Amino acid sequence: MPESIREKVIEVLRGVLGPDADLQNTRLELESLKMLEVVVALENEFGIHIPEDVPLARITSSVDNIVKFLKKLER
Repeated sequence: MPESIREKVIEVLRGVLGPDADLQNTRLELESLKMLEVVVALENEFGIHIPEDVPLARITSSVDNIVKFLKKLER
């Protein structure tokens, strides 16, 4: 059974931020290096390219925002 996008995003975030990261928090508040690591990990996991002109801070600000962004790319 395929994983949902949300489950994959959580798996990617745990891989980058560690197993104890609080992903239930409404805001992830990532520092820029971690934000870039998350973006690269998402690109690798989902086989996508996230353009440099995309507002990364807004997209990576929460699990929900990441999921919404990825779903928009599917269209």
